[in-house]
Amino acid sequence: MSTVNIAIPNESVGPKVAMVNMQLAIETGLVPFLHGSPAIGKSDLAAQIAENGNLKMIDVRLSQCDPTDLNAA
Repeated sequence: MSTVNIAIPNESVGPKVAMVNMQLAIETGLVPFLHGSPAIGKSDLAAQIAENGNLKMIDVRLSQCDPTDLNAA
């Protein structure tokens, strides 16, 4: 699996640009990764994209998971 960086690391983008980039990633079969500070609307942005694309969104918060839940072995 290849990785494609749309934004330069440490470059800030607004929600509109992030939404367009995430939609492009999904359309091309890539899994988008959105990183940012808490409470800036990342989950809301993902929910909007899922709703617009008639997709199912599963929201998993790592802070609410037990480390053993994440073990792939």
